[in-house]
Amino acid sequence: MKHKPIECTLLLIAMFATTARSKEEYPIYVYPSPRAATPPKLDGVLDDACWKDAPVVGRFTYHNRTDLADAQTSFRVAYDDTCLYLGIVCDEPHMSKVAISIGARDSGVFSQESVEIFIEPNHDHGRYFQLGGNVGGALYDAEAFNTSFDCAAKFAVHVDKESWTTEWAIPLADLGIKSVRSGQVMGFNICRDRYVGGRTEWTNWSQTQGGFHTPVYFAHLVLSPTAEQLGELGEEFREGDREGPIQIFSAGGFSQTAYITLAKKQLATLQGLLKDLEETAKQESGKARGELQKRVDDSRREMQPYEEHLSSSQSLDAAAWGKMELRFHQIQISLGTVLWDARLAALLAEL
Repeated sequence: MKHKPIECTLLLIAMFATTARSKEEYPIYVYPSPRAATPPKLDGVLDDACWKDAPVVGRFTYHNRTDLADAQTSFRVAYDDTCLYLGIVCDEPHMSKVAISIGARDSGVFSQESVEIFIEPNHDHGRYFQLGGNVGGALYDAEAFNTSFDCAAKFAVHVDKESWTTEWAIPLADLGIKSVRSGQVMGFNICRDRYVGGRTEWTNWSQTQGGFHTPVYFAHLVLSPTAEQLGELGEEFREGDREGPIQIFSAGGFSQTAYITLAKKQLATLQGLLKDLEETAKQESGKARGELQKRVDDSRREMQPYEEHLSSSQSLDAAAWGKMELRFHQIQISLGTVLWDARLAALLAEL
């Protein structure tokens, strides 16, 4: 009979977790793209003037999962009257293991390290285009799955020690866009295919809840919108009965929410978890107490550089925040497991 309360508690936890997951809705991403005064030089370096005003956005997740990818991807977008411009940076800690080969257009493009770009020009969740490029410089272009479609898109690849970058110019006319205006909305998404380490990893910016080819779950690209225009587009962003939170990105963070504020909130959560773990350690004795206190001390040492960054006047863009958030998340999971195990052991010892 003494085990009943524990069994009931675990059952309730499992039921709560299942219910919460079933109601989970992925965020609805909105990227306000600035107009480029001068087109970028396509060399994959991303040092052109047009990129300085474009929000840097990352936090790619594994396909059909909520956890952040270990090898992150970040991007930025600009436009003018003739083209969309994209700069996509793929972090790769094992760059020396990346196999690079030259391939033909539309053939085997996604069989090596590659990125996929989805654009839905009319935002009607119907007609859309897929473009792709790999680390070897091969181009893929299709209207949905129709590879007979060809456009004049161009991109360049730049390879560094721990990343590879593609820089794109995609003609708007080839997508059926005759003119552009402030506040114009397009469906938009970026996905990545990674093969390093002998396994395939598919990651994406906006979760599509199925295959990558699901326009209703694309993110939203809005051309140089005003705050008033963004405020009026809420219903359009939620088309398809989407219920997740709308997150609007800007150079400094989500609309009205700085990345540094988000990071500070997550840091405070971690600090609270460390405090709980330290209190639990005080209730232990001998070796167990020493091991728990060591975990607390090690975690605090690792978090110190982040605390110093967040307490300084340094800025924090989306890509840097995404990496920081990922590490905070990993520490939180690890500490949560340690705390749970310690409390469960103490509870069982009392039975």
